[in-house]
Amino acid sequence: MQIHKKILAGLLFVGGLYACKKEAAIQPTPIPPFYTLPQGDQPYDDSILAFKDKYASYILYKFTNYDLVYEVAGVTPRVAARVANPQYIDTTLKLFRSVFMNYYPEDFLKKTMPYKILLAASIDTMNVTYLNVLQPSITGTFASPTTLAIGWADSTFIKKKYPARTLREWLTAAYMKHATMSGAMKIPDEFVMLAPPAYNEATSDPRGVGMLGQATLMADISIYWDFGMYVAYISSRSRAELENTIFKPNYDTKGLIRQKYEVVCNFFRNEYGIDLQAIGDRP
Repeated sequence: MQIHKKILAGLLFVGGLYACKKEAAIQPTPIPPFYTLPQGDQPYDDSILAFKDKYASYILYKFTNYDLVYEVAGVTPRVAARVANPQYIDTTLKLFRSVFMNYYPEDFLKKTMPYKILLAASIDTMNVTYLNVLQPSITGTFASPTTLAIGWADSTFIKKKYPARTLREWLTAAYMKHATMSGAMKIPDEFVMLAPPAYNEATSDPRGVGMLGQATLMADISIYWDFGMYVAYISSRSRAELENTIFKPNYDTKGLIRQKYEVVCNFFRNEYGIDLQAIGDRP
């Protein structure tokens, strides 16, 4: 009988310990965000916080070059950025909204907004001519799977007073390249079927394979860049302009440019309800 009592007492003791452990179960520690906002106490910091709450996207004007290049392949860094000039941060934020965001519906922006947007004073890249030297980027933009960098936050860029349509083209190309690289947007199969077999071998006859524009980075010559350039061209030019330039037979030598144009327009119309050409027709 004493043995049974001891066994019962032992079981009750163990059960009590188990119950205590259940009550005091260790809760997982919430993972803090990788970046901390605000980065300052200026009025634009409030708008950056509101942007983060709305789009789950970090706008950073204080960063290291590692934030820009950590996912970029290659031993030699092929891109670098200077931290934004504080006097031009608000101007750059307003440009991002006026030349790009205002043309797209909120639902589309929420689906495609980059995880982080870096505001820089300038961006240097390796272009296709000087493969070992960083050169100032004409567009002042850079895109990777998690990042959109905008190098407009300085007087040097702002004082050049580029037309709004030009800024729209540059920013759209980078934004759409990021969106497709990140997987937020899937390049339509019809576009892939019209792509050249190898982009790095297509530069000798870019028009013949339906490529638009000039890549500033050798690594940019990819289907992500190609698709982004089409969206950028269409949304920054009127239909009449396209008919008088890239659709002409001496430019579109094999008819691929018009075919890819139709694919891109149909994709945005069917997938997102967006009329890209209507955007291009706007000032």
